[in-house]
Amino acid sequence: MRLEAAGWDPAWKQQFEPHAAAGMQPGRIFTRNRHIYGVYCLAGEMLAEVSGAFAHGALPNEFPAVGDWVAFRPSEAFGPGE
Repeated sequence: MRLEAAGWDPAWKQQFEPHAAAGMQPGRIFTRNRHIYGVYCLAGEMLAEVSGAFAHGALPNEFPAVGDWVAFRPSEAFGPGE
């Protein structure tokens, strides 16, 4: 599924502009398995994980949940989801 089918629209795009200016991409979490997330993004589906800095500084209720919108930087460690 593409991001548009998950609810991405012009209003979300406008709200996301500061993150895009910082080099981030938009995504929406569709699954979580321990520390790996399935993310709908503009390129389709990807696997992702939170950064180490985030993981060590966040409280348990601050981690992304299914349905959350996120800003992320793609990594070569994770490719398109299966």
